[in-house]
Amino acid sequence: MVNDTTLLLGLDGVEVAGVELDPERNPVIALVTAAGQGRCDPGCGQRSQHPYSWVRTRPRDLPVAGRASTLTWTKRRWRCGNSACPRRTFTESVPQIPPRARLTGRLRASIGAEVADRGRTVIQAARDHEVSWLIANAAVSAWLEAQSPQWRAGVQVVAIDMCTVFKAAIRTSLPHATLVVDRFHVAQLVNTALTEVRRRVTVQQRGRRGRKGNREWELRNRLTCSGARMHAEHLDPMIDDLQALPAKIGAPILKAWNAKEDLMDLLTLHGAHRDRTQISALLIRFYENAATSGLPEMQRLAGTVSTWWPEILAAITTGVTNAGSEGANRVIKTDARCAFGYRNPVNQRLRARAATTRRAPGHLTTRTGGRHAQPRRRSES
Repeated sequence: MVNDTTLLLGLDGVEVAGVELDPERNPVIALVTAAGQGRCDPGCGQRSQHPYSWVRTRPRDLPVAGRASTLTWTKRRWRCGNSACPRRTFTESVPQIPPRARLTGRLRASIGAEVADRGRTVIQAARDHEVSWLIANAAVSAWLEAQSPQWRAGVQVVAIDMCTVFKAAIRTSLPHATLVVDRFHVAQLVNTALTEVRRRVTVQQRGRRGRKGNREWELRNRLTCSGARMHAEHLDPMIDDLQALPAKIGAPILKAWNAKEDLMDLLTLHGAHRDRTQISALLIRFYENAATSGLPEMQRLAGTVSTWWPEILAAITTGVTNAGSEGANRVIKTDARCAFGYRNPVNQRLRARAATTRRAPGHLTTRTGGRHAQPRRRSES
């Protein structure tokens, strides 16, 4: 008969043999395999009748009653009786804890749901569940593959950062979807390359980092602005100041800025029905300027753009961007940083919604009393 603690744990295939508390008052739950479970070879599927040894594992699981839990699963290793099976021995496994798994299935599902359903980033989900980024990303992929074929077929375009792990996961889980690299991250990458050029030449020629009084340092923010959006009264003096600097400082920065502007002009062509001839001309001009600049930062940038060009081209032609979610994520982080963190998760979610929707907290709560109470509606007479 299954005991009450096993029912409370709710982990199919195993039973609770005992519970203790560690020095931090967190439960340490001893598990055994339920009767008749886990005795089939995962390779050939044949049920074994020959026990070999005992094994103890410690799979990670979700918290129990709000406290971090530690599972210790004592299980048998069985000898496979199928002479044609290459696996001689195997340990017991259940659906929630597959062979060689370090996490339970419901913990992986919770990590994937945090990202897919609750809008958290992979890094945030990994931090909250105390796992690595790679494990959290794999959990998201598993969440995608667990969805219905109709749901996955409805996903037509996916916008991602310049991350090969994201790219591989989407190609595996959603091979039919059009992959798009968000234009914001391309612009961020080119501005980073320009900043690296400015810092390098300053250190090489001045023997130190830039500071007040060094004109290239004072122009650092203006250099990363788009030239097409700058007024002439700001753009022309900036170019004149760069040309007036020592040639070994001003010339490399000006070359990097020109290459940056070529790529920015290319990104401004986003939207449907764009002329491919114009896109090709701007791309070739960027490659030529990056190659002839003699700057390793710009040449490395050109290589990155070449590697990700199909996804960048898809961003230009479709006009799809995840700027909205990126902006909301930044607002949430800024709000939490200003508050030095929140103790109450419910209050944090409320403040995040208020910050991202630009509404007062009273519009988002159902409280009828207190500082942020909603006004009561008058009954119609």
